[in-house]
Amino acid sequence: MIKTRRVLILLVGVLAAATMFGLGLWQASTVRTQGAEANRARAQQPPVDLPDQAQGDQVAALYGRQVTVTGEYLPDRWYFVGDKYPLRVVWAFKTSSGQVVPVVRGEVGPGKATPSTKKHTPPPPPTGTVRQTGLMMPSEKDPRYGIPGQDLPTRRLDTVKLETLAQQWPGPLTNGFVSLGASDATAQGLTPATVTLPEGEGSARNAGYALQWWVFGAFALVMTFVWLRATG
Repeated sequence: MIKTRRVLILLVGVLAAATMFGLGLWQASTVRTQGAEANRARAQQPPVDLPDQAQGDQVAALYGRQVTVTGEYLPDRWYFVGDKYPLRVVWAFKTSSGQVVPVVRGEVGPGKATPSTKKHTPPPPPTGTVRQTGLMMPSEKDPRYGIPGQDLPTRRLDTVKLETLAQQWPGPLTNGFVSLGASDATAQGLTPATVTLPEGEGSARNAGYALQWWVFGAFALVMTFVWLRATG
């Protein structure tokens, strides 16, 4: 009788834990799918004008959305970005309200940037007052690993890190950068840059639901062994 009870407890406990781990996997998969779809939908919304003197939460609320900025590119305020080709080109853009927005104009291949060909500068931006449209993005982190490729220009950053640009460019600098869309990038003789959309606001919370199921599953296993010991 005791042996049968122990077997039943073990079966019920393992089944409950397996079910909870499975629900956690399903929740995690759902979070990724729904998050990616929401990000794509957000990025496809009509562009909005970047508000005058926008900073802080006002800019953060626009991450992953198309924005339009009006102003002019500052001369000789640019960097190549990346640790291998193609390299992005980020350029300081001063809006009509006076704030400076880093703008990723596009990408260049080795033929337009390598020191071996002495072409150290990307195609120049348009002059005068222009309107530019692209995705508003948050500051990027330093790369976690990787060795920079060979024959890279010396005027280069690993990522579009706003803290670094703030030390080199005039301000006030927005707490986000704009990555130009395909039409604007192509019009300037560049290849449109690849963009990794930022996570949505609910991503961390929804991922926590998946973790919660896994915690419940682990707790079910622990309690199963406790009950087995109690019936031994």
